Amino acid sequence: HRHEKVAGMDTSWDEAGTSLLALLAFDDRPQTLQPSFVWKTWFPHVSILFKASTQYPILEGSAFLLLEKLVEVVPEKSVEAVSSNSKQVDAPYETFQLLSNRLILKPPKKNIKHVKKNAQLEESKIRSEMIVSHMKSLLARYPPVNQVKIVRKLVHDCPHPALKAKFLDLLRPIIFQEESVDAFWSLIGSYVKDLLTHVDDEKSELVNTPDLIEKVEVFVGAITMIQLWCLTKGRLPKKIKGTALGKFYKLLKGSIASWMGESSSMPPNDYYRLYLLEGSLQQLMQSLEAARQKRSSDSQEDEDVSSFSTEQPQSASTLNGSWHSKDGADDVVVGDADIFS
Repeated sequence: HRHEKVAGMDTSWDEAGTSLLALLAFDDRPQTLQPSFVWKTWFPHVSILFKASTQYPILEGSAFLLLEKLVEVVPEKSVEAVSSNSKQVDAPYETFQLLSNRLILKPPKKNIKHVKKNAQLEESKIRSEMIVSHMKSLLARYPPVNQVKIVRKLVHDCPHPALKAKFLDLLRPIIFQEESVDAFWSLIGSYVKDLLTHVDDEKSELVNTPDLIEKVEVFVGAITMIQLWCLTKGRLPKKIKGTALGKFYKLLKGSIASWMGESSSMPPNDYYRLYLLEGSLQQLMQSLEAARQKRSSDSQEDEDVSSFSTEQPQSASTLNGSWHSKDGADDVVVGDADIFS
């Protein structure tokens, strides 16, 4: 350094250049390196390349390429858990943010031909699907409970409701994993709790509808997760209170009908977005009703088998247990669908 000062030289490292060298060196790395070491060494360069692509767009492809290479060699659930306030260079939050920024689509220019506009929209759709796929792969490197914590922070810090719903949907692959069930449903339950704050129990009406409309995508995302659970389990998750949710659905449905049918009623701005929420709750109702009918049918079949067993004990022994659900009859809550009626 002393000689550089004498010669009037100033040597510095270019981050983007270093990251490009890291990409070139990735395939030539010693194969004896542990995946955890590979991740800590190369993953920070992904966000550096993404940030550099703002000035040099050609580098975006290099960032995606390095991320793909890392995902191929680092197994799922193998990366060390990261805290929500971590400032370490290998923390994933900045990379998720840089990826999500690329999901905000630019509308096609107005003065272009219809065919070219459709081509641009299709190209944007394919690009968005590719980015979401990378986000899912990145999230899957972490333990399931840590995935929930990561998404919780991403949703909390994101200013765009539509992107919040995208982040929430990243958790779909772990919805039935036992190790994350408490953390997952605590997160979903927090959104349901927020949803229910928009009900005035004394007046039986919706309140703070502008806030409800602003958050509608996140609420729809949470309800969709509940529906996925119900389609498999035939019941509501234990942390979700069906009575309060059913009351909200009735009030929402009645409010929309009132805004549409009464000339004296003044609907809030952008109220039509609430149709998304009403539709998701209606689908949840239908899922629970289908589960109730299936359980009723299974119970009737059980009675038929019991009646048959008094006359044919050997055949009954063969059929015993085959008519029950895998989770057991007690695992299905009777009357769940009635809360929406």
